[in-house]
Amino acid sequence: MNDEPLASIEREVLGWHGVWRKRDENSPGGVAVTGYMFGRKQIGHVHHGDDILADFSFPREVRDELIRSGRAIPHPAFPSSRTAASYWVRSAEDVPGAVEHFRMNYERVKAAAGEAQNVDEEKFGGKMENGTAKEIEREVLGWPGVTTGDTGRGGLQFSYGRVELGHLHGNSFADLPFPKKIRDELIAEGRASVHDPLPDSGWVRHRMEGPEDVTEVIELFRMNYDRAKARAERRAASENE
Repeated sequence: MNDEPLASIEREVLGWHGVWRKRDENSPGGVAVTGYMFGRKQIGHVHHGDDILADFSFPREVRDELIRSGRAIPHPAFPSSRTAASYWVRSAEDVPGAVEHFRMNYERVKAAAGEAQNVDEEKFGGKMENGTAKEIEREVLGWPGVTTGDTGRGGLQFSYGRVELGHLHGNSFADLPFPKKIRDELIAEGRASVHDPLPDSGWVRHRMEGPEDVTEVIELFRMNYDRAKARAERRAASENE
């Protein structure tokens, strides 16, 4: 592996105020992953190997434009994701493009962190009337076939048919179930954390600490919605054969 492109990226990114790195030697796929963080938010990460793959999470419109313009590719593990994009770093010529993507996310997350400090405390205090949970509820309930209900423990559950997509605990955090392989990838990529009550299961948790978390939580719900909808469509087609 040519380490110089990665070293060049790291020298640049770690030079930005507030950025630190988090390395995982045992990520899914058996390769090391280095995540670059601003506070508790990941601005992107790289998979080590003969070729370096850098992964990022962007707002949907930004992600789509990067892919349309050829400046990024769909995430290989999550090609239908609305926010995830990837970028190959195969030589020194690819370094500026990777740094640009990290910088875009750095500026966005840094700005969001500043905005979060000015958000009214009620918005993230666990009250659903005017908070983050209501924004997520409006979006997810707009998808055909989605219903809500009480988890029985004070949470707001979203379902597609009889399949739970996940649930919200007020404005504090979201819990969502995934196949174990996807769960491991989401945690390795910094898009979710271990579900504390069920740490060895497929469940993940995403804490909501600022406005930028709304987009990520909605994307996680969308991933589960698309999986559940596809399963239902396959089942219906099989029954009609």
